[in-house]
Amino acid sequence: MHSAPSGDRTGAAVDNTLPARLNRSRLSPRQLRAVRFLQFTCGVPEPVIQYLMGTRKRTVVAMAAWCGTWYWAISVEFGAVFAILSAIAAIFTVGLGTRKEGEASAYSIFNGFNELPGAFNAAQLDDQMRHRDEQAAQGPYIE
Repeated sequence: MHSAPSGDRTGAAVDNTLPARLNRSRLSPRQLRAVRFLQFTCGVPEPVIQYLMGTRKRTVVAMAAWCGTWYWAISVEFGAVFAILSAIAAIFTVGLGTRKEGEASAYSIFNGFNELPGAFNAAQLDDQMRHRDEQAAQGPYIE
């Protein structure tokens, strides 16, 4: 099932049971136990383990607390409302990001009412529905 650690050329034990992409030399013994528990007992995929090992403890604890609270909210049939309220709270606390200097906003009101390239608006739809671009090519009257 799981292979036991074997020695390498230097005589140090190498743990072949851990995910291959994890940097084993940077993990503490507590982290190694956590990785083994997550991988073998809980069946957590390797990319998730890599993300957790590269994330600050505070973030991991906050995520675990949110997941536990969400699990409780689901058990009292309040899960969807909790998820929506959490998303709204995250938008106002964490934010949606900031634009770089000179980067256009998705809303034309913040760009001096200039539309973004490739934007589709009601006037363009009206012109297409009335075949106005074809009329301009053929003249004022269509036979």
